Amino acid sequence: MAGKPRVYRARAGEVLAGRMRSPPVITAALVRAEGRRVLVKQMELVRQRILSADGVPGVLSAGWETFELVMAVTAVSADRSADMYPAFTFARGSAVSGRNAIAFAPSMPASYAPSGTAEPVTGDAYQVADAVAALASALSARLRDAAGRAADADDRAACENAAGHADQISKLLAQRG
Repeated sequence: MAGKPRVYRARAGEVLAGRMRSPPVITAALVRAEGRRVLVKQMELVRQRILSADGVPGVLSAGWETFELVMAVTAVSADRSADMYPAFTFARGSAVSGRNAIAFAPSMPASYAPSGTAEPVTGDAYQVADAVAALASALSARLRDAAGRAADADDRAACENAAGHADQISKLLAQRG
C-alpha cells in the first residue's frame, strides 16, 4: 500500500431538532504520508464547496458542513499543543454555536449531516490552526454575502450570527505574530 492514500471516513448521522440534515458526504479524509497522518483534501474540498455554493440554501448547507469539520478537527487537535489547547477548545465552541445558528434558518435544506469524527491529526498544531482559521474566514465572507442576498429576515439573521462565530474561530486560530 505504499504511496496509496488510506482514507478514513466519519460516521454519518446527526439529528438536530428532529430533522436530519446533510450536505453531500465529504468526510474527514486523512492520508498516511511517511508514517504520519496528515489532514489533506478535506479542508480544501470544504473550502471549494463554500466558494461554489449557490444561493442561500447552498451557503447554509456548506456552512453546516464547515462547522462540523471545524468541530471535529479542533476536538482532536486540542490536546496536541498545550499552548493551543484554549484556542482549539474555544474555536470548537464557536463552531458548535455557528452550526446551531444556521440550524433553524428557514432556507437550510433538511437532510442528514455527517457527524465529524476525525482521526487524530499529527503534525504542527499551528499549521492546523492556520488552515482552520483560513477556512473559517472564507466561510464568514460567504455567510455575510448570503445574508445580504437573503429575502427572509430569519435567514439573514442566521447567516450574520453564523458569520460572527466563523470570525471568532478565525481570530482564535490565526497565526500569532
